[in-house]
Amino acid sequence: MQKSCYHLKPSRLKPTQQPAISPFRGCEDKTAMDQTAQRKPGLIFGDSHIGAWKAGLEKSDGRFGAFETVAFWEPRYQPSMTWTGSELLYCDDLQHDLLTAAAKSPSIIVALLAGTRHFQYGAVTGPRPFDVVHPAMQDLPCAEGATLVPYDLLWRMFWQDHNVQFGFLSKLRSVYAGPIVVPCFPPLVQSSERILQFAPPQWADEMHEKGVPPATLRRKLWAISASALEAVCRSHGVMFVPVPQASLVDGYIHPDLLSDAFHGNASYGSLALEQLAALLTTPGEIAA
Repeated sequence: MQKSCYHLKPSRLKPTQQPAISPFRGCEDKTAMDQTAQRKPGLIFGDSHIGAWKAGLEKSDGRFGAFETVAFWEPRYQPSMTWTGSELLYCDDLQHDLLTAAAKSPSIIVALLAGTRHFQYGAVTGPRPFDVVHPAMQDLPCAEGATLVPYDLLWRMFWQDHNVQFGFLSKLRSVYAGPIVVPCFPPLVQSSERILQFAPPQWADEMHEKGVPPATLRRKLWAISASALEAVCRSHGVMFVPVPQASLVDGYIHPDLLSDAFHGNASYGSLALEQLAALLTTPGEIAA
């Protein structure tokens, strides 16, 4: 685990207290929303978690309407993002394609923006094992002998991880005034065996050598990271969409909804699309 986990400066990571803006501004009327959804396709863009959404769309036979998708992993975008030390920049081709798609005024933009550090920390045992006390999950035990890291420190670290990925939304707003939503990343898996089975190549040796942290830590890290993502969404005036309740089993993702140990499959994508469809047709559910 990176030592920076223990040496962050919280004052640098304090989120802004900007009031939330309804992501469906201009579309509050249900009839207008329905007409917009029927008239124009939506746009979904993002990195690895877009796979579940694309698979869900393919499985739906058009039930959720038409969506254009832009996946960061496509070869022509590599490297898709570059960290300058102060901001995260999309490559020129990716910026062009996203701005072009947004300029078509899609009925909705679904931005799959989230970091992966919560998964890494919950899947790889670092040189200094750690745990955290979650104020809403105090019944979950902490690993014996682990260093306790303050909840607020982890929350602010995740907030920063997520926040740097939202810079491009301001560019989208220069060409698009419609609704933007940011769905939460899928819950983490409970099974350590499954994580080892699908160990990412860059972490595989370390995971097999040192083992996988306890599932309770993964559950807490996911909840902290999701809370931080929701706060980032509020600060940027976009709507945060929680995970579908049907995907959860005791705070973990249902194993039947996984494609590996981290990403949802077509069934998870279908659940997420069903939730999105409900938001589009129920104005009361999308009020900021």
